Amino acid sequence: MALLDWQTYFDKTLGCWMGKNSGGTLGGPVEGRKEAMALDWYPVVQEGGIPNDDLEVQLVWLHALETRGISLTAEELAAEWLDHYLPNWDEYGFSKTNVRKGLLPPLSGAWNNWFSESMGCPIRSEIWACVAPGLPLLAARLAREDAIVDHTDESAYAEMLFAVIESAAFVEEDRDRLMALGLAAIPDESRVARAVRVMQETWQRTGSWEATRQAILDAEGRWNFTDAPQNIAFTLLGWYSSPTDFGQAICDSVNCGYDTDCTGATLGAILGTAWGARRLPERWMKPLGDSIAIDPRRTRLHVVPKTLQELAERTAAIAVAMLAQHGYVFGPGRTLDVALPTPEELRRQMQEAGLWRNRRDEVERSFHHGRIRVRYPGGPVLAPGGQSQVTVTLTNDTERRMEGPVAVAPLAPGLSAGIAPEAVDLLPGESAELTVELSLDAAAPPRAHSDAAIALLAEGIAPWSFTVSVIRPMYWQMERWPAEAYESTEDAAPIPSERRVAVEGNRVPLPEPGMWVGRTRVLNPSAYERPVRICSPSNYPARVWLNGEKVVENPGGPIRPSYHANPAHHYGEGILLPGWNDLTAAWLRGDEPGEAHLFLTAPDGTGWGDLVFEP
Repeated sequence: MALLDWQTYFDKTLGCWMGKNSGGTLGGPVEGRKEAMALDWYPVVQEGGIPNDDLEVQLVWLHALETRGISLTAEELAAEWLDHYLPNWDEYGFSKTNVRKGLLPPLSGAWNNWFSESMGCPIRSEIWACVAPGLPLLAARLAREDAIVDHTDESAYAEMLFAVIESAAFVEEDRDRLMALGLAAIPDESRVARAVRVMQETWQRTGSWEATRQAILDAEGRWNFTDAPQNIAFTLLGWYSSPTDFGQAICDSVNCGYDTDCTGATLGAILGTAWGARRLPERWMKPLGDSIAIDPRRTRLHVVPKTLQELAERTAAIAVAMLAQHGYVFGPGRTLDVALPTPEELRRQMQEAGLWRNRRDEVERSFHHGRIRVRYPGGPVLAPGGQSQVTVTLTNDTERRMEGPVAVAPLAPGLSAGIAPEAVDLLPGESAELTVELSLDAAAPPRAHSDAAIALLAEGIAPWSFTVSVIRPMYWQMERWPAEAYESTEDAAPIPSERRVAVEGNRVPLPEPGMWVGRTRVLNPSAYERPVRICSPSNYPARVWLNGEKVVENPGGPIRPSYHANPAHHYGEGILLPGWNDLTAAWLRGDEPGEAHLFLTAPDGTGWGDLVFEP
């Protein structure tokens, strides 16, 4: 058993946020640099540190815990995301667009998301550890609900690994024991686990920071600087290379390069939690003070903590409620008595709780009466004239029998729906599998997504209803022309043949070398004009025309196909008129493998969920 008194708990919670702020301030100014560096101090020193999404998003999660309650679901976190955090960087933008189309977590993080295994969620683990001190399984469960909003697989494993380490660090300081628990919380075969083991083994064999950094890159390095596995190993390398020196440890992590604000901030939080605020070095803490720096243009919150002290106090208040829900009485003057699981016990608990389940074709929903799992075996896309089968698993979480009819009703013109069986009879804890057959008429009016409502009318409970959504593919007329024809498109948009291609997602298929010409029409269902950003990240030269005007002249090159992170020549500006708009593109595909993407957003990068692409 381990004992945690209130004073120690609060000191560690404050230390967590202080360390987070310090490491993020160190790494933020050099984010994205891939070379080995030699920082030994903050590149920028200012009161409160520098604004960082690593901390800002956790203020949104604090708001969710305070206003929605402690039994948060991924669906509720997704709603908070839309309402209160405005940036649309990388996975943030794609997941929010998916939610707007009715694709809820974990599908929101998995579908059409090039950045689904990046660092956006591993950096948000601390709040879940702080509200579940000494309870690593609970911290991991909360972290997974967070992760699947905008990520899947490796990123979800990474956030759970960090949450487990940080939760256990409230009652255990030994690095090796904490690392054993963290690794037990994720599958051995995951890339994150492999990257961390390479780091451990190389450090133990060589004691060389340079050799260990290179071994991580050799084993799991990726061109995308935000890819999670390499950055998780970089984060933890600083703990091995400088286990007793806070400043040197976060410098060692940040100096590995890549997603440096994330690596520095997370290691700072781990050390701050393990050591507590009182043991953090004044040299690194005093220049930043106690205030919190946020960018008000990025958050839509009305009661933001003004200081790290206030943040710790409000986090602690949530922890009291969270612990009470799980049978622990804790607060000022009290002591928490917990028993950390062994790594073997934690591994079994994680598997039994289904926390390694990261299917890319599912939606998970929780209600007062039970849980719903919606599976799309063929994906969430339904084309006009097509059919789709969706599997719904319904679990009775009440303490009484759940018996009654089940019905489905289409909510979109041209959509037909049927369900079988048409009734359920479930004892407490039992599950039933329902099959929903959807078909969309070939002449259905153009809609970005179509929805069906499913209702259970069981005796003894209020009617229970939820929706299932399918999305329409992006249709293009596509034709391959000789490569030399690309020069002729410099001043005028080409006109392809009538061959119609359905594209699922933003990546345009260019199966062989040559010039590819694509044309479609974009339906703006609004009665108003929309300023639009035309995003055409492409390894190959590309040109795009909107309503006859050339808006993109892209010479090609390396890409990060996001709403914001490419050179300016990958983007163009224009106006979407109400109704139909003509969109034409030409790509000059070479012999080398590459990618071409095309999508439209608002000028600030907000993705729309209602556009239809139809030639």
